[in-house]
Amino acid sequence: MKRRRQTIIELTPLLDVILILLFMVMAQNAAAAAKAQETAAATAGQAESAMQEMETEMDRLEQENAILRNEVSGYEGLADYAQRISVTWSCDKEEKKHIYVTFAGAGAEGSFPLDISYGWDSARYGENSLRNGLKQKISAKDPVFIFFTYDAKEIYKEDYDMIASVLADLKTDDTYIQYVPEQPEP
Repeated sequence: MKRRRQTIIELTPLLDVILILLFMVMAQNAAAAAKAQETAAATAGQAESAMQEMETEMDRLEQENAILRNEVSGYEGLADYAQRISVTWSCDKEEKKHIYVTFAGAGAEGSFPLDISYGWDSARYGENSLRNGLKQKISAKDPVFIFFTYDAKEIYKEDYDMIASVLADLKTDDTYIQYVPEQPEP
């Protein structure tokens, strides 16, 4: 009878390989965790510096807001003693030109709107009527806000220049003029 040879499997080298692989996985996980902590610390530092910048900006804006509130508080009663004048130009289908002037605010009690109508041949009349009407209504002691409203596509250059020159002649330190071209509806 022949003897069979028994095969003996050595487990020691297999265990060595398994342990080496286990140490490699643990080392990679430890490196990844360290990197994640560094990234988290850097992100936290950036977030903290961003928060400090935002707080600084908020403080600056609050100070600016307080300054602006103080400036505006002096103008709260402006509507009570300022004159507001609206000048509107239009032209009807018969080529008759109209300047409508309305008054509001201080000194407007009992004042009626002006409706100055003039034609091509009486532009000087329109200019003089506007100048005299505004001079009678504008008070020298109160601030005046004048709004000139017109349709930029329909106003004639001569009429625009005429009204602008009258308003420029009336301008003082307390007179504020705003030119408001109307936008045509689509």
